[in-house]
Amino acid sequence: MRNGTKRNQLNKKSGNKLRAFCVLLVLAVVLWEPVSGLVRDGWLSGTFPWTGEGTDDAAGGGAGDAGSDGRADDAGAGGEADGGGSGGGADAGEAGGGDSGESEALCGWRLAELAGETVLSVDGVVLYEAKVIRVKDGDTFVAELGGTETTVRLIGIDCPESVHPDEELNSPEGEAAAACAEGILQAGRPVFLEYDEERLDVYGRDLAYVWLDRAVDTGSYEDFCGSNVGALLVRAGHAAAVYYKPNGKYREWYERLEAEAGMAG
Repeated sequence: MRNGTKRNQLNKKSGNKLRAFCVLLVLAVVLWEPVSGLVRDGWLSGTFPWTGEGTDDAAGGGAGDAGSDGRADDAGAGGEADGGGSGGGADAGEAGGGDSGESEALCGWRLAELAGETVLSVDGVVLYEAKVIRVKDGDTFVAELGGTETTVRLIGIDCPESVHPDEELNSPEGEAAAACAEGILQAGRPVFLEYDEERLDVYGRDLAYVWLDRAVDTGSYEDFCGSNVGALLVRAGHAAAVYYKPNGKYREWYERLEAEAGMAG
């Protein structure tokens, strides 16, 4: 009899523990979503509602943003002379860019400067529409992008110098490349920018592949040869194919085109 009583008491305690566990489990499931949402929103906004204090990342994220306005307008084509070129940003990460402030701290690059109209290429690649303002040299030009004057450095090519502060580095070949670029990138012309992994160089210039046609098929070598500005300069003999990590989406095509142009004389 005593054994039966003890067994009932044990069963009763076990049942109470099981019920308590089930209640806690239900509460955890019910409260998980709102609590995790508050934590997630706190990280994204940089402010937790229960403290009113920002995270370290949000408070300090804008520290590197101040250099955006000092783009490369005064640097001319100096990026290449200093070893920067379109790959100069590889060591510096996403340096510069302060037009979007807090947004840049969250996203790592200037959303505000990409706020212009976006279109999809035939093969579904996102392109950013811009309007040419002026050409600086063979591989660099200034465009209006999302209402902001933006210096764009072509990815995948390098042209001889024409406006370098050190006059000895400039050459007639560089002037010819710049003239060719001016013929392609006429002021007021709409162009379409495609970005690769790294979007800025150390001078704050946008690194982009530039297309002349919004309906381009970026997966077509034929369209690449006829609509990509860098490819047109290589075909004309005014630019060399170059590769700066990590931007190498069309590396093989630039090198192939350069070889074909060389064989054609």
